[in-house]
Amino acid sequence: MNVMTLTDDNFDKDVWLSPSVDKGGALSVVLFTNGVKATGEQLKRSSEKASELLAELAADYNDKVGLSFFEVDYRSNPQTALRFDIQSAPTFLFLQIEEVVGSNTKEWLKAKIDEKIA
Repeated sequence: MNVMTLTDDNFDKDVWLSPSVDKGGALSVVLFTNGVKATGEQLKRSSEKASELLAELAADYNDKVGLSFFEVDYRSNPQTALRFDIQSAPTFLFLQIEEVVGSNTKEWLKAKIDEKIA
C-alpha cells in the first residue's frame, strides 16, 4: 500500500470523496509533518521518523481494504492543518473515527487501527 501525499487542493477529493469512504468502512490515517525542508534538525528528524513509521504501517496493512495512508506537509498546506486544528508535527489524524494523536509508537498506532477495522 502506498502513502499518498495530500494538499489543501486534493484533500477532499482523495479522502472524503473516495469510494471506500462512501461504503462506510474506510479508515484514513493522515500524518501531518513539517516536510523535508523543516527548520531545525530536531524537527526534521521527528518528521522523518514519523514518515518512516507511516510507510511501515502502510506496508503492514497492505492487504486491508478500506484503509488508506496519507501524508501532509502542514506548513505548505495551512488550510488542511487549520481545518483539523493541527498545531505541531508530527501529528497523526485518524479520520472516520475523528481522533487526533501526537507522535506515538508503532504498536499503539496499530492497536488503534486494528480497533477500527476489526
